Amino acid sequence: MIYKKLDNSSVSVHIENKDNSDPYTAIGNKAFLSCKDVYEIKLPDTICKIGDWAFAHMKELKKIIVPSNEISIGRDAFLDCNNLVEIVIYPDDSKNKGLPYLLASCITYLNVYDLLDFKMAAVSNEKWCEKYDTELLRFISLPDDNGFQPFIVGWFNDEGEEEQLNNYIEKKKLDKLKLCFLRLKYNTCLGQETSNQLISYIKTQLECTDADCSGWKLFRDELSDDIQYVKTAVENNIIDAELKLEIIKAINKRNGNPEISAYLLSLEEERESIEQQFKL
Repeated sequence: MIYKKLDNSSVSVHIENKDNSDPYTAIGNKAFLSCKDVYEIKLPDTICKIGDWAFAHMKELKKIIVPSNEISIGRDAFLDCNNLVEIVIYPDDSKNKGLPYLLASCITYLNVYDLLDFKMAAVSNEKWCEKYDTELLRFISLPDDNGFQPFIVGWFNDEGEEEQLNNYIEKKKLDKLKLCFLRLKYNTCLGQETSNQLISYIKTQLECTDADCSGWKLFRDELSDDIQYVKTAVENNIIDAELKLEIIKAINKRNGNPEISAYLLSLEEERESIEQQFKL
């Protein structure tokens, strides 16, 4: 049986089989198209197909829970689901706490539907992570303007092509940094060579100048509220003392996570203590 269309106004939708003799096996084309209030969907364990544009333009969708089946996914099934954070698989034998976030990034950043192999991800996680890392390295190696297509300047868009391009490049840089830090944070099955490449890429971006819409500025303003990202940067000598101070100032200004400020301040106190001991 095909689940054809959402017939209520729920914000959290759990699709259940009402008749076990005729269970839902597919989500129909456009079943949730433009459902702007739904933030969570759970699919039954009998689903094996998701139709074209099934979840397209769901602006508020944050989480989708799917069975670890072989599920065929139709054209643009998750188009414009830019706020998707988690794709949770059940049952999940991967022992990878970051898997839901990595799976969601396949849609929101990588735009690679081939990686939405839920059965492989849950059962053969090492193999799935290898495929994911290949796509991730390919993504960060592409020019930052790759895929740019200007919009027509008019009533709904008054940005010129140059301004559109600059904004596109800045967002692409941020997306790449986010993915690198995300993978380093959830590093199950992450090979040392891949880890080194991700760290090298981050270091390169944080060495840019202000005039180049610097990566360190993006890190300070957009990523430094995640303490694990900050610790990753510190432990790999990606940020120096000056940037640590900039991060503390930025966090205090926006009333961010005080735990991060305390962590960075403790590092500076430790450094000053060591320097003082050498002077003595």
